[in-house]
Amino acid sequence: MQWGKLRLVLLLFYCCTGLHAQVFRNLNMEALCPDSITGLCHWQKSWGGAKTIRPDEASSGNRALLIDVDNGGVGFAEQAAEITGKQQMKILTFSGRIRTQGATGKGAGLNIGIYDKEGRLLFNKDMGYGSFSWVSGNTDWRTCTLSAVCAPEAAKIKIGAILYGSGKAWFDDFEVALEPVRGRKPSRLAKTYLSQVLDTLSTHSLRKDSVNFRSLKKLALKIAGPAQKPADCHLAVTYLLHALNDHHSFFMTPEEVKSWEGNGDPNPADLVYPKSEIMADCGYIWVPYFHGGDPELIQAYTDSLQRILRKLDQTNIKGWIIDLRDNTGGNMGPMIAGLGPLFTGEKLGCLFDVNGGSECWTYKDNAFGWEGRREITPTSPVTLPHNRPIAVLISNRTGSSGEIVAISFVGNAKTRLFGQPTWGLTTGNGNFDLPDGARMMLASTIMADRNGNRFFGPVPPDEQVNPGNKGEPDPVVQAALAWINQIEKD
Repeated sequence: MQWGKLRLVLLLFYCCTGLHAQVFRNLNMEALCPDSITGLCHWQKSWGGAKTIRPDEASSGNRALLIDVDNGGVGFAEQAAEITGKQQMKILTFSGRIRTQGATGKGAGLNIGIYDKEGRLLFNKDMGYGSFSWVSGNTDWRTCTLSAVCAPEAAKIKIGAILYGSGKAWFDDFEVALEPVRGRKPSRLAKTYLSQVLDTLSTHSLRKDSVNFRSLKKLALKIAGPAQKPADCHLAVTYLLHALNDHHSFFMTPEEVKSWEGNGDPNPADLVYPKSEIMADCGYIWVPYFHGGDPELIQAYTDSLQRILRKLDQTNIKGWIIDLRDNTGGNMGPMIAGLGPLFTGEKLGCLFDVNGGSECWTYKDNAFGWEGRREITPTSPVTLPHNRPIAVLISNRTGSSGEIVAISFVGNAKTRLFGQPTWGLTTGNGNFDLPDGARMMLASTIMADRNGNRFFGPVPPDEQVNPGNKGEPDPVVQAALAWINQIEKD
Protein backbone atom coordinates (compact mmCIF):
# COMPACT_ATOMS: atom_id res chain seq x y z
CA MET A 1 0.00 0.00 0.00
CA GLN A 2 1.29 3.48 -0.84
CA TRP A 3 1.91 5.81 2.12
CA GLY A 4 -0.59 8.32 0.77
CA LYS A 5 -3.37 5.72 0.76
CA LEU A 6 -2.38 4.41 4.18
CA ARG A 7 -2.30 7.95 5.58
CA LEU A 8 -5.78 8.62 4.18
CA VAL A 9 -7.16 5.46 5.78
CA LEU A 10 -5.66 6.34 9.15
CA LEU A 11 -6.79 9.97 8.90
CA LEU A 12 -10.38 8.96 8.11
CA PHE A 13 -10.29 6.43 10.93
CA TYR A 14 -8.98 9.07 13.36
CA CYS A 15 -11.45 11.78 12.41
CA CYS A 16 -14.62 9.77 12.09
CA THR A 17 -14.46 7.26 14.92
CA GLY A 18 -13.34 8.91 18.12
CA LEU A 19 -10.00 7.10 18.43
CA HIS A 20 -8.43 10.22 19.89
CA ALA A 21 -6.02 8.55 22.30
CA GLN A 22 -4.45 6.13 19.86
CA VAL A 23 -4.71 4.95 16.25
CA PHE A 24 -3.61 1.74 14.63
CA ARG A 25 -0.09 2.08 13.30
CA ASN A 26 2.30 0.28 10.98
CA LEU A 27 -0.50 -1.39 9.05
CA ASN A 28 1.81 -1.83 6.05
CA MET A 29 4.42 -3.63 8.21
CA GLU A 30 7.27 -1.42 6.99
CA ALA A 31 8.40 0.07 10.34
CA LEU A 32 10.92 -2.09 12.23
CA CYS A 33 11.57 -1.87 15.97
CA PRO A 34 14.44 -4.00 17.28
CA ASP A 35 13.07 -3.82 20.84
CA SER A 36 9.69 -5.28 19.79
CA ILE A 37 9.24 -9.01 20.37
CA THR A 38 7.88 -9.29 16.83
CA GLY A 39 10.51 -6.99 15.29
CA LEU A 40 7.68 -4.85 13.89
CA CYS A 41 6.70 -1.55 15.52
CA HIS A 42 3.37 -1.58 17.38
CA TRP A 43 2.73 -5.32 16.80
CA GLN A 44 2.71 -7.53 19.89
CA LYS A 45 2.90 -11.30 20.13
CA SER A 46 -0.16 -12.67 21.93
CA TRP A 47 0.66 -16.34 21.30
CA GLY A 48 3.49 -18.36 19.84
CA GLY A 49 7.02 -19.55 20.45
CA ALA A 50 10.28 -17.70 19.94
CA LYS A 51 10.61 -16.20 16.45
CA THR A 52 7.15 -17.48 15.53
CA ILE A 53 6.25 -13.91 14.51
CA ARG A 54 8.75 -11.77 12.66
CA PRO A 55 9.16 -9.37 9.72
CA ASP A 56 9.90 -10.90 6.35
CA GLU A 57 10.38 -9.74 2.79
CA ALA A 58 7.26 -10.91 0.96
CA SER A 59 7.27 -12.16 -2.61
CA SER A 60 6.18 -8.75 -3.88
CA GLY A 61 9.30 -7.15 -2.42
CA ASN A 62 7.42 -5.36 0.35
CA ARG A 63 7.95 -6.21 3.97
CA ALA A 64 5.22 -8.31 5.62
CA LEU A 65 4.42 -9.82 9.00
CA LEU A 66 5.30 -13.52 8.93
CA ILE A 67 3.84 -16.15 11.26
CA ASP A 68 5.82 -19.38 11.11
CA VAL A 69 4.52 -22.32 13.16
CA ASP A 70 6.15 -25.77 13.36
CA ASN A 71 4.47 -29.01 14.46
CA GLY A 72 1.04 -27.51 15.03
CA GLY A 73 0.05 -24.74 17.39
CA VAL A 74 -0.89 -21.09 17.22
CA GLY A 75 0.90 -17.90 16.22
CA PHE A 76 -1.03 -14.71 17.02
CA ALA A 77 0.04 -11.05 16.60
CA GLU A 78 -2.17 -8.18 17.76
CA GLN A 79 -2.40 -4.42 17.97
CA ALA A 80 -4.83 -2.39 20.09
CA ALA A 81 -6.43 1.05 19.82
CA GLU A 82 -8.51 2.82 22.44
CA ILE A 83 -11.81 4.53 21.68
CA THR A 84 -12.66 7.85 23.26
CA GLY A 85 -15.18 10.52 22.46
CA LYS A 86 -18.88 10.13 21.71
CA GLN A 87 -20.26 6.67 22.29
CA GLN A 88 -22.42 5.27 19.54
CA MET A 89 -22.85 2.03 17.63
CA LYS A 90 -20.49 1.63 14.66
CA ILE A 91 -19.58 -0.90 12.04
CA LEU A 92 -15.94 -1.96 12.19
CA THR A 93 -14.30 -3.22 8.99
CA PHE A 94 -10.86 -4.79 9.06
CA SER A 95 -9.16 -6.10 5.91
CA GLY A 96 -5.73 -7.26 4.86
CA ARG A 97 -3.81 -9.40 2.42
CA ILE A 98 -2.74 -12.95 3.34
CA ARG A 99 -0.41 -15.42 1.62
CA THR A 100 0.35 -18.96 2.85
CA GLN A 101 2.91 -21.70 2.31
CA GLY A 102 2.27 -25.22 3.53
CA ALA A 103 -0.38 -24.02 5.97
CA THR A 104 -2.17 -26.98 7.53
CA GLY A 105 -4.75 -27.22 10.28
CA LYS A 106 -7.39 -24.50 10.48
CA GLY A 107 -5.19 -22.04 8.58
CA ALA A 108 -4.43 -18.32 8.57
CA GLY A 109 -6.82 -15.45 9.11
CA LEU A 110 -7.72 -12.14 10.69
CA ASN A 111 -9.16 -11.52 14.15
CA ILE A 112 -11.16 -8.74 15.83
CA GLY A 113 -11.60 -8.31 19.57
CA ILE A 114 -13.80 -5.57 21.06
CA TYR A 115 -13.54 -4.72 24.79
CA ASP A 116 -15.28 -2.44 27.29
CA LYS A 117 -13.49 -0.01 29.62
CA GLU A 118 -13.11 -2.75 32.25
CA GLY A 119 -11.27 -4.93 29.75
CA ARG A 120 -14.14 -7.39 29.35
CA LEU A 121 -14.49 -8.96 25.93
CA LEU A 122 -17.68 -7.73 24.26
CA PHE A 123 -17.26 -9.41 20.90
CA ASN A 124 -14.73 -11.55 19.10
CA LYS A 125 -14.67 -12.51 15.45
CA ASP A 126 -12.32 -14.56 13.33
CA MET A 127 -12.58 -16.17 9.90
CA GLY A 128 -15.69 -18.18 10.67
CA TYR A 129 -16.88 -21.57 11.84
CA GLY A 130 -14.69 -24.60 11.29
CA SER A 131 -11.92 -24.06 8.75
CA PHE A 132 -14.06 -23.18 5.76
CA SER A 133 -13.06 -19.52 5.32
CA TRP A 134 -9.52 -19.71 6.65
CA VAL A 135 -6.56 -19.52 4.26
CA SER A 136 -4.58 -22.77 4.07
CA GLY A 137 -2.29 -24.73 1.78
CA ASN A 138 -0.13 -22.84 -0.70
CA THR A 139 -1.81 -19.62 -1.80
CA ASP A 140 -0.89 -16.38 -3.50
CA TRP A 141 -1.90 -13.08 -1.94
CA ARG A 142 -5.62 -12.73 -1.31
CA THR A 143 -7.58 -9.99 0.43
CA CYS A 144 -9.68 -11.02 3.43
CA THR A 145 -12.19 -8.85 5.25
CA LEU A 146 -13.92 -9.05 8.62
CA SER A 147 -16.75 -6.85 9.84
CA ALA A 148 -18.14 -6.48 13.34
CA VAL A 149 -20.61 -4.32 15.21
CA CYS A 150 -18.86 -2.05 17.68
CA ALA A 151 -21.26 -1.40 20.57
CA PRO A 152 -21.50 2.05 22.25
CA GLU A 153 -19.82 0.73 25.40
CA ALA A 154 -16.74 -0.40 23.47
CA ALA A 155 -13.53 1.19 24.76
CA LYS A 156 -10.81 -0.78 22.99
CA ILE A 157 -10.41 -2.63 19.69
CA LYS A 158 -7.78 -5.25 18.95
CA ILE A 159 -6.94 -6.38 15.44
CA GLY A 160 -4.89 -9.49 14.88
CA ALA A 161 -3.18 -11.85 12.48
CA ILE A 162 -3.34 -15.53 13.38
CA LEU A 163 -2.22 -18.95 12.14
CA TYR A 164 -3.74 -22.13 13.62
CA GLY A 165 -1.80 -25.24 12.71
CA SER A 166 1.54 -25.49 10.92
CA GLY A 167 3.23 -23.71 8.05
CA LYS A 168 3.83 -20.10 7.12
CA ALA A 169 1.50 -17.15 6.60
CA TRP A 170 2.34 -13.61 5.53
CA PHE A 171 0.13 -10.60 6.34
CA ASP A 172 0.31 -7.12 4.80
CA ASP A 173 -1.56 -3.94 3.84
CA PHE A 174 -4.09 -3.87 6.66
CA GLU A 175 -6.92 -1.34 6.59
CA VAL A 176 -9.31 -0.43 9.39
CA ALA A 177 -12.43 1.73 9.30
CA LEU A 178 -15.40 2.52 11.55
CA GLU A 179 -18.74 3.80 10.30
CA PRO A 180 -21.56 5.01 12.61
CA VAL A 181 -24.91 3.32 12.01
CA ARG A 182 -26.87 6.40 13.04
CA GLY A 183 -28.95 7.74 10.17
CA ARG A 184 -28.68 4.62 8.00
CA LYS A 185 -32.00 3.90 6.28
CA PRO A 186 -32.94 0.24 5.74
CA SER A 187 -33.75 -0.88 2.22
CA ARG A 188 -36.74 -3.04 1.33
CA LEU A 189 -34.37 -6.00 1.01
CA ALA A 190 -33.02 -5.39 4.53
CA LYS A 191 -36.54 -5.28 5.97
CA THR A 192 -37.64 -8.47 4.20
CA TYR A 193 -34.48 -10.47 4.96
CA LEU A 194 -34.28 -9.49 8.63
CA SER A 195 -38.01 -10.01 9.20
CA GLN A 196 -37.56 -13.69 8.33
CA VAL A 197 -34.55 -13.90 10.63
CA LEU A 198 -36.40 -12.31 13.53
CA ASP A 199 -39.45 -14.53 13.03
CA THR A 200 -37.19 -17.57 13.36
CA LEU A 201 -35.40 -16.26 16.44
CA SER A 202 -38.60 -15.26 18.22
CA THR A 203 -40.08 -18.71 17.56
CA HIS A 204 -37.19 -21.12 18.11
CA SER A 205 -34.46 -19.46 20.20
CA LEU A 206 -33.95 -20.73 23.74
CA ARG A 207 -33.72 -17.06 24.68
CA LYS A 208 -36.91 -15.99 22.95
CA ASP A 209 -38.64 -14.98 26.19
CA SER A 210 -35.64 -13.05 27.51
CA VAL A 211 -34.86 -10.78 24.56
CA ASN A 212 -36.42 -7.50 23.45
CA PHE A 213 -36.77 -8.29 19.76
CA ARG A 214 -38.42 -4.96 18.96
CA SER A 215 -35.36 -3.06 20.14
CA LEU A 216 -32.99 -5.49 18.42
CA LYS A 217 -34.89 -5.14 15.15
CA LYS A 218 -34.37 -1.36 15.08
CA LEU A 219 -30.63 -1.76 15.54
CA ALA A 220 -30.35 -4.64 13.07
CA LEU A 221 -32.12 -2.61 10.37
CA LYS A 222 -29.65 0.24 10.87
CA ILE A 223 -26.74 -2.18 10.59
CA ALA A 224 -28.07 -3.62 7.34
CA GLY A 225 -28.98 -0.12 6.16
CA PRO A 226 -29.20 0.34 2.39
CA ALA A 227 -28.53 -3.36 1.69
CA GLN A 228 -28.62 -4.12 -2.03
CA LYS A 229 -27.92 -7.85 -1.78
CA PRO A 230 -28.44 -10.50 0.92
CA ALA A 231 -24.74 -10.51 1.84
CA ASP A 232 -25.16 -6.90 2.97
CA CYS A 233 -27.50 -8.20 5.70
CA HIS A 234 -25.17 -10.88 7.06
CA LEU A 235 -23.48 -8.62 9.61
CA ALA A 236 -26.89 -7.70 11.03
CA VAL A 237 -27.76 -11.41 11.37
CA THR A 238 -24.45 -12.04 13.15
CA TYR A 239 -25.27 -9.16 15.49
CA LEU A 240 -28.71 -10.60 16.28
CA LEU A 241 -27.31 -14.05 17.04
CA HIS A 242 -24.65 -12.56 19.29
CA ALA A 243 -27.28 -10.43 21.06
CA LEU A 244 -29.14 -13.60 22.09
CA ASN A 245 -26.26 -14.17 24.52
CA ASP A 246 -26.66 -17.94 24.45
CA HIS A 247 -22.92 -18.38 23.69
CA HIS A 248 -23.61 -21.05 21.08
CA SER A 249 -25.60 -19.68 18.12
CA PHE A 250 -23.60 -18.65 15.05
CA PHE A 251 -23.95 -17.70 11.39
CA MET A 252 -22.66 -19.43 8.27
CA THR A 253 -22.34 -17.71 4.90
CA PRO A 254 -23.60 -19.52 1.77
CA GLU A 255 -19.99 -20.38 0.93
CA GLU A 256 -19.40 -21.86 4.38
CA VAL A 257 -22.61 -23.89 4.11
CA LYS A 258 -21.44 -25.33 0.77
CA SER A 259 -18.08 -26.21 2.29
CA TRP A 260 -19.78 -27.79 5.30
CA GLU A 261 -21.93 -29.95 3.05
CA GLY A 262 -18.97 -30.98 0.94
CA ASN A 263 -19.87 -29.28 -2.34
CA GLY A 264 -16.27 -29.30 -3.43
CA ASP A 265 -13.44 -31.80 -3.51
CA PRO A 266 -13.26 -33.47 -0.08
CA ASN A 267 -9.93 -34.91 0.91
CA PRO A 268 -10.06 -37.52 3.70
CA ALA A 269 -6.33 -36.94 4.26
CA ASP A 270 -7.17 -33.48 5.65
CA LEU A 271 -9.27 -34.90 8.49
CA VAL A 272 -8.13 -34.82 12.10
CA TYR A 273 -8.41 -38.53 12.83
CA PRO A 274 -8.84 -40.34 16.17
CA LYS A 275 -5.68 -41.81 17.69
CA SER A 276 -5.23 -44.85 19.87
CA GLU A 277 -2.72 -46.85 21.91
CA ILE A 278 -2.52 -49.61 24.48
CA MET A 279 -2.09 -47.96 27.86
CA ALA A 280 -1.51 -50.22 30.89
CA ASP A 281 -3.53 -53.02 29.22
CA CYS A 282 -6.37 -50.61 28.40
CA GLY A 283 -7.51 -49.37 25.04
CA TYR A 284 -7.00 -45.59 24.92
CA ILE A 285 -8.75 -43.58 22.15
CA TRP A 286 -8.35 -39.84 21.59
CA VAL A 287 -11.56 -38.61 19.92
CA PRO A 288 -11.15 -35.22 18.19
CA TYR A 289 -13.76 -32.80 16.85
CA PHE A 290 -15.35 -33.30 13.45
CA HIS A 291 -16.48 -30.30 11.39
CA GLY A 292 -18.56 -30.73 8.27
CA GLY A 293 -21.36 -32.63 6.64
CA ASP A 294 -19.64 -34.17 3.63
CA PRO A 295 -20.74 -37.84 3.36
CA GLU A 296 -17.29 -39.06 2.30
CA LEU A 297 -15.54 -37.41 5.24
CA ILE A 298 -18.26 -38.54 7.66
CA GLN A 299 -17.75 -42.13 6.51
CA ALA A 300 -13.96 -41.84 6.77
CA TYR A 301 -14.11 -40.55 10.35
CA THR A 302 -16.74 -43.11 11.41
CA ASP A 303 -14.85 -46.04 9.91
CA SER A 304 -11.55 -44.90 11.46
CA LEU A 305 -13.08 -45.11 14.94
CA GLN A 306 -14.62 -48.53 14.33
CA ARG A 307 -11.33 -49.86 12.95
CA ILE A 308 -9.65 -48.71 16.16
CA LEU A 309 -12.30 -50.46 18.27
CA ARG A 310 -11.84 -53.70 16.34
CA LYS A 311 -8.04 -53.56 16.60
CA LEU A 312 -8.01 -52.83 20.34
CA ASP A 313 -10.69 -55.43 21.05
CA GLN A 314 -8.42 -58.11 19.57
CA THR A 315 -5.60 -57.33 22.04
CA ASN A 316 -7.33 -58.65 25.16
CA ILE A 317 -7.61 -55.26 26.83
CA LYS A 318 -9.27 -54.97 30.25
CA GLY A 319 -10.99 -51.63 29.74
CA TRP A 320 -11.54 -48.57 27.58
CA ILE A 321 -10.40 -44.95 27.99
CA ILE A 322 -12.26 -42.51 25.71
CA ASP A 323 -10.54 -39.11 25.73
CA LEU A 324 -12.89 -36.24 24.84
CA ARG A 325 -10.83 -33.52 26.51
CA ASP A 326 -9.86 -31.83 23.23
CA ASN A 327 -13.19 -32.40 21.49
CA THR A 328 -14.65 -28.94 20.85
CA GLY A 329 -17.61 -30.26 18.89
CA GLY A 330 -18.89 -29.94 15.35
CA ASN A 331 -20.97 -32.73 13.84
CA MET A 332 -21.99 -35.31 16.44
CA GLY A 333 -23.04 -37.97 13.90
CA PRO A 334 -19.71 -39.56 12.97
CA MET A 335 -18.52 -39.45 16.59
CA ILE A 336 -21.56 -41.36 17.86
CA ALA A 337 -21.57 -43.70 14.87
CA GLY A 338 -17.88 -44.48 15.34
CA LEU A 339 -18.14 -45.12 19.09
CA GLY A 340 -21.50 -46.87 18.78
CA PRO A 341 -20.39 -50.40 19.74
CA LEU A 342 -19.38 -49.10 23.19
CA PHE A 343 -22.91 -47.99 24.12
CA THR A 344 -25.34 -50.17 26.04
CA GLY A 345 -28.93 -49.57 25.08
CA GLU A 346 -30.22 -47.95 21.91
CA LYS A 347 -31.42 -44.53 23.09
CA LEU A 348 -28.44 -42.40 24.08
CA GLY A 349 -29.98 -38.98 24.75
CA CYS A 350 -32.56 -36.43 23.65
CA LEU A 351 -32.90 -32.80 22.61
CA PHE A 352 -35.84 -30.80 24.03
CA ASP A 353 -36.99 -27.64 22.22
CA VAL A 354 -38.70 -24.52 23.57
CA ASN A 355 -42.06 -25.50 22.16
CA GLY A 356 -42.36 -28.81 24.00
CA GLY A 357 -41.00 -31.10 21.31
CA SER A 358 -38.18 -33.59 21.65
CA GLU A 359 -36.06 -35.87 19.51
CA CYS A 360 -33.72 -38.62 20.66
CA TRP A 361 -30.50 -39.86 19.10
CA THR A 362 -29.73 -43.57 18.96
CA TYR A 363 -27.20 -46.20 18.01
CA LYS A 364 -29.41 -49.03 16.82
CA ASP A 365 -28.78 -51.95 14.49
CA ASN A 366 -25.21 -50.78 13.84
CA ALA A 367 -26.23 -47.26 12.80
CA PHE A 368 -26.46 -43.77 14.27
CA GLY A 369 -29.83 -42.11 13.82
CA TRP A 370 -32.68 -40.04 15.18
CA GLU A 371 -35.93 -41.61 16.38
CA GLY A 372 -35.40 -44.66 14.20
CA ARG A 373 -34.05 -42.79 11.14
CA ARG A 374 -30.76 -44.37 10.11
CA GLU A 375 -28.25 -41.69 9.15
CA ILE A 376 -24.72 -43.11 9.43
CA THR A 377 -23.79 -46.77 9.11
CA PRO A 378 -20.16 -47.94 9.45
CA THR A 379 -18.79 -49.74 6.40
CA SER A 380 -17.82 -52.79 8.48
CA PRO A 381 -19.76 -52.56 11.76
CA VAL A 382 -18.05 -53.84 14.89
CA THR A 383 -19.76 -55.75 17.68
CA LEU A 384 -18.14 -55.60 21.11
CA PRO A 385 -18.77 -57.38 24.42
CA HIS A 386 -20.08 -55.06 27.12
CA ASN A 387 -18.12 -56.56 29.99
CA ARG A 388 -15.27 -54.02 29.99
CA PRO A 389 -15.36 -50.82 32.06
CA ILE A 390 -15.29 -47.53 30.13
CA ALA A 391 -13.60 -44.38 31.47
CA VAL A 392 -14.58 -41.19 29.65
CA LEU A 393 -12.22 -38.21 30.03
CA ILE A 394 -13.69 -34.68 29.85
CA SER A 395 -12.42 -31.13 30.38
CA ASN A 396 -13.50 -27.51 30.01
CA ARG A 397 -12.49 -27.81 26.33
CA THR A 398 -15.08 -30.53 25.75
CA GLY A 399 -17.83 -28.56 24.06
CA SER A 400 -21.05 -28.71 22.06
CA SER A 401 -21.14 -32.02 20.15
CA GLY A 402 -18.22 -33.17 22.26
CA GLU A 403 -20.55 -32.77 25.22
CA ILE A 404 -23.25 -34.73 23.41
CA VAL A 405 -20.79 -37.63 23.12
CA ALA A 406 -20.05 -37.37 26.85
CA ILE A 407 -23.80 -37.26 27.63
CA SER A 408 -24.28 -40.38 25.49
CA PHE A 409 -22.11 -42.23 28.01
CA VAL A 410 -24.12 -41.00 31.03
CA GLY A 411 -26.10 -44.01 32.27
CA ASN A 412 -24.05 -46.41 30.17
CA ALA A 413 -23.17 -49.71 31.86
CA LYS A 414 -19.78 -49.85 33.63
CA THR A 415 -19.00 -46.27 32.59
CA ARG A 416 -17.59 -43.35 34.59
CA LEU A 417 -16.61 -39.78 33.64
CA PHE A 418 -13.28 -38.34 34.84
CA GLY A 419 -11.73 -34.88 34.70
CA GLN A 420 -13.21 -31.39 34.80
CA PRO A 421 -16.73 -30.07 34.06
CA THR A 422 -17.23 -29.54 30.34
CA TRP A 423 -17.44 -26.22 28.47
CA GLY A 424 -21.18 -25.81 29.07
CA LEU A 425 -22.45 -25.56 25.48
CA THR A 426 -25.13 -28.12 26.26
CA THR A 427 -27.62 -26.70 23.80
CA GLY A 428 -28.44 -28.21 20.43
CA ASN A 429 -28.04 -26.00 17.37
CA GLY A 430 -30.84 -26.25 14.85
CA ASN A 431 -30.19 -25.50 11.16
CA PHE A 432 -32.29 -22.58 9.92
CA ASP A 433 -31.58 -21.74 6.28
CA LEU A 434 -32.03 -18.28 4.78
CA PRO A 435 -33.16 -17.45 1.21
CA ASP A 436 -29.65 -16.86 -0.15
CA GLY A 437 -28.26 -20.16 1.14
CA ALA A 438 -26.84 -18.73 4.36
CA ARG A 439 -27.61 -20.57 7.59
CA MET A 440 -28.27 -19.73 11.20
CA MET A 441 -27.06 -22.38 13.64
CA LEU A 442 -29.45 -21.48 16.44
CA ALA A 443 -29.33 -22.74 20.01
CA SER A 444 -32.88 -24.07 20.03
CA THR A 445 -32.79 -27.25 22.14
CA ILE A 446 -31.50 -28.48 25.51
CA MET A 447 -29.44 -31.67 25.77
CA ALA A 448 -30.62 -34.49 28.02
CA ASP A 449 -29.23 -37.91 28.83
CA ARG A 450 -30.96 -41.22 28.03
CA ASN A 451 -32.96 -40.96 31.27
CA GLY A 452 -34.32 -37.51 30.46
CA ASN A 453 -32.08 -35.53 32.82
CA ARG A 454 -31.45 -32.14 31.17
CA PHE A 455 -28.19 -30.20 31.21
CA PHE A 456 -28.38 -26.44 31.61
CA GLY A 457 -24.64 -25.97 31.82
CA PRO A 458 -21.45 -28.04 32.00
CA VAL A 459 -21.57 -31.83 32.18
CA PRO A 460 -20.02 -32.76 35.55
CA PRO A 461 -17.56 -35.65 35.86
CA ASP A 462 -18.32 -38.54 38.20
CA GLU A 463 -14.82 -38.08 39.56
CA GLN A 464 -13.30 -34.61 39.37
CA VAL A 465 -9.56 -34.65 38.71
CA ASN A 466 -7.40 -31.59 38.20
CA PRO A 467 -5.17 -31.55 35.10
CA GLY A 468 -1.48 -32.08 35.69
CA ASN A 469 1.66 -30.31 34.55
CA LYS A 470 3.21 -30.89 31.17
CA GLY A 471 5.83 -33.64 31.22
CA GLU A 472 4.35 -35.33 34.27
CA PRO A 473 2.04 -38.39 34.38
CA ASP A 474 -1.49 -37.38 33.42
CA PRO A 475 -3.54 -37.47 36.67
CA VAL A 476 -6.85 -37.83 34.78
CA VAL A 477 -5.60 -40.89 32.93
CA GLN A 478 -4.09 -42.26 36.14
CA ALA A 479 -7.43 -41.91 37.93
CA ALA A 480 -9.19 -43.68 35.05
CA LEU A 481 -6.68 -46.53 35.10
CA ALA A 482 -6.98 -46.91 38.87
CA TRP A 483 -10.78 -47.21 38.58
CA ILE A 484 -10.56 -49.76 35.77
CA ASN A 485 -8.09 -51.84 37.80
CA GLN A 486 -10.40 -51.71 40.80
CA ILE A 487 -13.36 -52.81 38.67
CA GLU A 488 -11.31 -55.75 37.43
CA LYS A 489 -10.40 -56.78 40.99
CA ASP A 490 -14.02 -56.55 42.13
